[in-house]
Amino acid sequence: TAVYADGTQFQGQVVVTVVPAAASQYFNDLTGHTAETITAIDFLCDRGVTNGTGNGRYAPGDSIRRGDFCLMLWRAFQFDSGGAASGAFTDVPDSAYYAAAVNTLSSLQIVNGTGSNQFQPNSTISRQDAAVMIQRTLQAAGMTADDGDLYALNAFSDGGEVSGYARTALACLIQQGLLRTSDGQLNPKANLTRADMAVLLHRAMTR
Repeated sequence: TAVYADGTQFQGQVVVTVVPAAASQYFNDLTGHTAETITAIDFLCDRGVTNGTGNGRYAPGDSIRRGDFCLMLWRAFQFDSGGAASGAFTDVPDSAYYAAAVNTLSSLQIVNGTGSNQFQPNSTISRQDAAVMIQRTLQAAGMTADDGDLYALNAFSDGGEVSGYARTALACLIQQGLLRTSDGQLNPKANLTRADMAVLLHRAMTR
C-alpha cells in the first residue's frame, strides 16, 4: 500500500529485477569470467578492499601473496590495529604497506609465521592456507565458523590431499558454502588466485 502526500492510498506491486553483472565497472580484463566473479571483484573494489594492478587490469588469474591477502582480510573486516605490536616478523618491516595488516592479524592469532620468526609476505598462499586464515578471521570477527565435519571433504576426489592442519577449516568453508571449487576438486595446495580470493571474501562478507 502506497500513500500520496494528500493521504490518498492505492495498492500496487514493486518489482525488483536483478541482472547479473556482464562487465566490471572498473576492470577491463574480466571478460569470460562468471557474473559472480565480476560482482565479487567490483564489490571489494567499491569498499576499498582490493585494487587492480594498473592500466585497468585486475589480473584475476594471478596468484595472491601472503602479505596482500592479509591486507585484504584486514580491510574487509576492519580490524583495529591499535593494539598490534610492530615487528612481529623479521621480514615484515614497519614501512611495508601490509605491515599493519600482518601485525594485527598476528596479534589476533589469525596468522602464524613460517619459522625463524619470518612471515614470507611475498610468497604465494595456497587455497588450504587461505581457508585456515578465513576461518580464524571469521571467528575473530565474532562470526560463526566452527570446525567443519571431515566427511565434507569426502565429496571431493582430492579431499585426502588436504594437510592435517587445514582439514577442519576447509570442511568449515565447504559446509558454509564459502569456498569455490571446480570439477569436484578442492585443489588444496594450489595457489589462491585473485579471482577466487575475491569470491571467497565476498561470500564471507555477505553470508
